[in-house]
Amino acid sequence: MIAAARELRGYRLFFPLALVFGAVAMPVWLVEYGGGPASEHYAGPAWHAHEMIYGYLGAVIAGFLTVADRGWRVIALAIIWVIARIFILADLPRVLVAVVDWSFLPLVIVLRRPPLWSGAKLLTLGIAAVVAMLAAINAWAHLVPYPAMAMQTAALGILALLVIVSGRLVPGHTRAATRRGPGLTLVRSERVSIVLAAMLIIAGAAGMGPLVALLAAGLGIVQLYRLRHWWDRQVLDDPLLWGLHLGFTWVVLGLFGHAAAQFGWFTTADAMHLFLVGGAGTLALAIMMRLIRAQVGEAQKGAGIEAFALALVTISTAARVVVPAVFPEWRMPAMTISGAAWSAAQFIVIAAYSPRFVRGRKGATPVMDRRARSHTGDARK
Repeated sequence: MIAAARELRGYRLFFPLALVFGAVAMPVWLVEYGGGPASEHYAGPAWHAHEMIYGYLGAVIAGFLTVADRGWRVIALAIIWVIARIFILADLPRVLVAVVDWSFLPLVIVLRRPPLWSGAKLLTLGIAAVVAMLAAINAWAHLVPYPAMAMQTAALGILALLVIVSGRLVPGHTRAATRRGPGLTLVRSERVSIVLAAMLIIAGAAGMGPLVALLAAGLGIVQLYRLRHWWDRQVLDDPLLWGLHLGFTWVVLGLFGHAAAQFGWFTTADAMHLFLVGGAGTLALAIMMRLIRAQVGEAQKGAGIEAFALALVTISTAARVVVPAVFPEWRMPAMTISGAAWSAAQFIVIAAYSPRFVRGRKGATPVMDRRARSHTGDARK
């Protein structure tokens, strides 16, 4: 049993944890939103925001960065992640909760092999910087009585991470599957995107509304340019490929929504749900399913079950953002539908992919997917 535990790789630990937690945390939040019991420090939207970013997406990030790592390091990281989720709900001393929860992301950077800063590549250094920044924001959230501003800044940090990682994964997998397209050649727009994303986080944390609007709109235009050049009609043949493009489309819409929110034309919460639920949620599912298939030696191409799960995330996003904007009196029913669709998507993926988690590797990745896998490897090194 000990030997089997040592063979557990990051994707077999963190992706199931993320999916199960993402499915269960949503109904817990809806009960709390409806007047149920809540954590003392992370009450109301604060718990929901913190746990979807540092719980759900934290596990996705850890699984992505340690996808093929194994041994005591990834097991220890998984244990810390689980303990942090329990401690936050248990209302233990704030210092204890803060130390355990905060330590997770820095340890992911340090304990993965090779360390995230090795190789001094711009992409991996950018990922390391954003993950370290998210850890710092988490400390901020634990130290203040009302962490709403910290959570908004953390959401922008996730946005920056999506801009950085998607800039390699989306065009890389698209070119590998279609054998055409610009691939990773849009270097100038990638660098501009990183600079604008960093400036947006700083302006957002400082509460500089007009500058936030300008930066969010500018970043959105650049991402729209990138997305347009990545597109190929063959993308529609594969759910795991159009899922990447759909997720990045939600990111673009979220950026424009965030710019509009600075002038009161849209709510900040709704704009952030566009790029967190639609963007991060869709991209997380598509990336997890592709990586799982790569690790067990299957073609990185989805079918009806993957398309259904990704469609449910889109339904969840539309129900959470569009319905309340048009019919404010329907907010609670819309949130219930949104939460149900989100949880169903996570449950569907965990049910469909659980045999792959159990059996682990069964062979090398097919030749047709090696080029796509290399782009994922570039993002992890």
